[in-house]
Amino acid sequence: MSSQQLFKINGFLDTKNSVWDNIEKIASAASAWTTYDTTTGKWSLVINKEETPVRTFDDDNIIGDITLTKQSIEQAYTGGKFKYPNRDIPGAFDSIGYDFDEINTGNFADYDYRTTDLDNRLEITNELVNEYVQADVLLNRELKQSRRRTNIEFFTDFNALELLAGDVINVKSDLFYEDPANPQGTKKFRVIEIEEVDGDSGEILLKIIAVDYSDEDYELFGFTRFNRETADPLPPFQTNSVLLGNQELGNTKNIVAPQYTEGSPANDYFKENTRITPELNVRGFTLAGPSTVKEGEQITYTVTAPSDCCTDNTYTAYYALTGISASDVNVPLTGRITITNGSGSLTLTPSADNATEGNESMVFTVGCKSITTTITDQFPAVGDRVYNLTTSASTIDECDTLVYTLTVTGLTDGTNVPYVITGIDAADLASGSLTGNFSANWSTGASDTVTLTFTKGGSEGTETIAMNVDSGKATANVSLNDAASYTVTFGSSSIVEGATNNVTITVDGIPDGTAIPYALTGAGTGRVTSGTSGNVTLSGGAGSFTISTNDNGTYEGTETVIVTAGPVSGYATCGTSTGQFSITDNESPPAGDTTTIFTTVPVVWSGTYDGTSGELKSLSVAKYANVQTFPANGTAVAIPTAVTVTQGNPSTIAIDTTVTAYTGTNFAGTPEEVITTFDSFSPNTSITGTTSSVATWNT
Repeated sequence: MSSQQLFKINGFLDTKNSVWDNIEKIASAASAWTTYDTTTGKWSLVINKEETPVRTFDDDNIIGDITLTKQSIEQAYTGGKFKYPNRDIPGAFDSIGYDFDEINTGNFADYDYRTTDLDNRLEITNELVNEYVQADVLLNRELKQSRRRTNIEFFTDFNALELLAGDVINVKSDLFYEDPANPQGTKKFRVIEIEEVDGDSGEILLKIIAVDYSDEDYELFGFTRFNRETADPLPPFQTNSVLLGNQELGNTKNIVAPQYTEGSPANDYFKENTRITPELNVRGFTLAGPSTVKEGEQITYTVTAPSDCCTDNTYTAYYALTGISASDVNVPLTGRITITNGSGSLTLTPSADNATEGNESMVFTVGCKSITTTITDQFPAVGDRVYNLTTSASTIDECDTLVYTLTVTGLTDGTNVPYVITGIDAADLASGSLTGNFSANWSTGASDTVTLTFTKGGSEGTETIAMNVDSGKATANVSLNDAASYTVTFGSSSIVEGATNNVTITVDGIPDGTAIPYALTGAGTGRVTSGTSGNVTLSGGAGSFTISTNDNGTYEGTETVIVTAGPVSGYATCGTSTGQFSITDNESPPAGDTTTIFTTVPVVWSGTYDGTSGELKSLSVAKYANVQTFPANGTAVAIPTAVTVTQGNPSTIAIDTTVTAYTGTNFAGTPEEVITTFDSFSPNTSITGTTSSVATWNT
């Protein structure tokens, strides 16, 4: 004896389906079905194949009546189609069809049907079958057995206990003598179910349910399995004996892909009604395309048909892209290419991203032909990118400004590059942020900057400002030194010549006991008799001295004295360190000629902010200038010369004294926007207010 492999399962099982659904799918691909055997209490597999009857039932062992039922004619098929996966085209399906003959005379035996029958067609799809001959066998069996519509049911005794579902039996009965196919009154059935039941007298009986059976349903004559080769992927049409005579259009029995002949009826029907790829699709196409591209670059693949066919017609070829995922390209991974006048093309673009994936191999396939394109990353790997981070200084002081500059090569334009700054607190900054992003058109060599301005903090010693770019791709450390801030205040903002004025210098950031130098400048120093420089010793953060003036008996008009505190060696100066007061004459202007009088006034103010809350604590003068105070013509502008700050959120500024200046658009000098009234201030905000333009001259 020898055995023959009839069915081969080749496909993927979807594990999302239930186990039972997958078992049914496997069984269907192997011409089998499942049934429950009540005698064993187990499910069993019935193999749908030709069998020899194992037992005969007749009046001697059939208990009671035989029940015959006929399946509805609506369940009998007149033809059908079996769809199965194409081996060469991922996602595509081939199909094979079969139709019974239609007759209206004779015995109406076997599988033929009459015109009055419903045109009922069977369609089967099984992803586990990928051989057309296997699909053909399965379809033929299903169609033939659908037309054997007789079912039988009877009872027998317990002697038939060894009978199994799937066994073939003979049933001899007067019911079958009139059947031309069973002249001896004996008919074959295949058992599909056996059930134990109790008889009327309490005995155990077996209920047998079976279906009509014929050896003809399992004939394999004319079915041949072929091995496909690249040069000749499908066998010549005439080699399958079951296909003889089926080449004419309109007789659709068992159409498979023949050798391609342009314009033949079979091929025209084939192309319009099936998805089996014609022999041309895997035969002689020439494929062309680039061997290497970069992400984001366009690719065009060309497909050229052989010169001996299809050059004057339009034809559809099927393609597949493998080795990549659907998100990697802008076209479907499988699809069609229209071949017109012998050639066609597919244009696509690999997705450009910032991910570093390494080289990818994309395989373009049409039928049995394929070419490979290597897709490289658009930008270098992270390790190949070059980050260049520089700083405007390696050491800075409080109240200074620090600028970071970053350039990156190998990065997409506009990509945000994050940074984090540690070693300091947000309260140390007057402006800027400890976290953020650099961004630029990196591919052009452009750079981006981050600017930090520091405020006056407490006495913390030297701190290290550490910037980390893109999780360590670049770093920079800058030292931040403490700085001293000075505030100069006066007992009076204006004195008469010959009087004295008390000066207080308040210092933040320098320890008590330190000598703080000061110097006097301005037109009024000619009236000062106590000296124009000296030192005060800090106690409680402040030191004082007195300025004495003389009465020289000469009218000179109002003059200004500017006091500058510091610097102290080893301590940087944070902000401004000056203050001023005016000295007026006690004489009247002399009779006769007079001259223009200029008075020194503040034109730019600087704030000192609390190191914790950021609230404005005090104001000092950042810049002085001379303004005309005589003659009193032109536009009068009251310019603040002394103020008082009330710290809070917001902080407010009260004006203590002013100097009236006179100006106009036709006045000589440099225009300066001077604040005449002050706004209120939230923490860490610039000094603003209502301004007026005044003509000024340098002090």
